[in-house]
Amino acid sequence: MNADIHKFKYLWDGSEPGWALLHINAGDENEIPDYFVFNTATRQGVIFEDESEFNEVVKTMLEEGVRVVLEGNGF
Repeated sequence: MNADIHKFKYLWDGSEPGWALLHINAGDENEIPDYFVFNTATRQGVIFEDESEFNEVVKTMLEEGVRVVLEGNGF
């Protein structure tokens, strides 16, 4: 079942610049990647209450080529 993620399109379509995926556990090669959706300019994050919705948003952001950043470097 696919979640309706159209309301989050601004996270990957460029209409609101600065959105990225913070790869939280990049240092652990044995873990499945864990991400946090946030804006690099405003430092605003998005909290999802629905896990399937979150997973669909992250999948779409990765497919659309949204920037992935690592912890450190000011994040």
